[in-house]
Formats: sequence, C-alpha cells, structure tokens
Amino acid sequence: AFWNEEYEDVSRRRRYDFGAFTREVHRRRSKNYCMEESETHHHHGHTKPTAMTVQIRELMAEREAQEEDLGAMRKMVEFLSDRCQQLEAAYNDRETRFRREMEEMEEQHKRDMALVGVEMSELESRVEALSDIKHELNFRVQQLEAAHASGKACKNCSVAMQAFGKG
Repeated sequence: AFWNEEYEDVSRRRRYDFGAFTREVHRRRSKNYCMEESETHHHHGHTKPTAMTVQIRELMAEREAQEEDLGAMRKMVEFLSDRCQQLEAAYNDRETRFRREMEEMEEQHKRDMALVGVEMSELESRVEALSDIKHELNFRVQQLEAAHASGKACKNCSVAMQAFGKG
C-alpha cells in the first residue's frame, strides 16, 4: 500500500545515493544561480562558486534529503502504528467472539447435563416401578403355587401357570 511505495522511494534513493545526491546538488545549484553571483569570484566573465559555497549547498541538499527520509519514516511509523491498532482490534474482536462462544458452549453443556440428570431420574423411577411390579408378580405366582400345592386349584390356575412356564 502507501508506505511500500514511500519506502521503496527512500531505499531507491539510498541505492544510488551519490549519483542522486550529485544530480540534486546540480539541480539546486542551477535554481540558486542568482544567489551564486553575489557569493562567487568573477573569472573571465562567468561565475564560479567558491569551495565553501559548494560545500554549504551540498550539506543543505544532504540535510533536505535526510528530512525527506525522516518524513517518509514518520509516515511509515504512522502506517505501522495504525496497522498495529487494526490488528489489535481484530484480535480483541476474535478473542471476545471466542470467549462468548465458549460461554455459550458451557451453558449448553450445563443444560444438556441437567436434561441428562432429569432423564436418568425418570429412568431410575421406571426401573424402581418395574422392580415393584416384578416383586408383585413373583408374590402372586408364589400365592398361586401355594394354592395349587394345597389342592385349592382354581380354574384359572393352570392357565396362569402355563403363562409363567410352570406346571
């Protein structure tokens, strides 16, 4: 995005550092030609800058390039800072969503366990009821067997005995 272009400009400038620097100095020198006249010696009708003037201009050009680099770096830092905030916000959203889902799953698990508990008590009640019925039936069978053994056989006795596999 934006900072990549800006960063590439800065790094490109550093790659051919001296060439770009000298071209920049020459460009600025031609811009400031009027200023040069007052600061230079006159030789055979044309102006020539003094070594000090050249050095000052080179330092100014270098300083300006450094300020541009600094500006690009500030933009990069600002971009990275914004990106960090975006990533942090996205992470926090995901973490919040994850926590909420975990809480919902825990609640669902509790509800499921409560239902299982209710179903288990119902099954235990049914088992107890069936056990009571079994005991009642065994008691009746014993009564019928006792009546049959004492000779007080009833007309339904043989049918009942056959139903229970006896007799």
